[in-house]
Amino acid sequence: MTKNNRSSRKYPGLATETTLPIRTDILDYDYIDKLSDKEKEWLNRFSEEWIHANLNHSGKKFHKKREDRKIINDRNNARNRDIYSRTKIRKLLK
Repeated sequence: MTKNNRSSRKYPGLATETTLPIRTDILDYDYIDKLSDKEKEWLNRFSEEWIHANLNHSGKKFHKKREDRKIINDRNNARNRDIYSRTKIRKLLK
């Protein structure tokens, strides 16, 4: 398995550099430098599930029920279908 930029970071779920452009607006944490490592780990795991829709990350899972996982996947699919967001990431907005 090759290492990429995302897998080489300690908290990849918190970095906008390793996030798809369509998700960078949601990932707006300006207080990360004030958090402890334990708090960053918690926020990273939560962001992996809620924002990145990664339900197979390592560590404790937050959304275990089928209904919760469906909500996460539905939100991710809606975000990917959104015409405004797709236009914005292609820099076609004036």
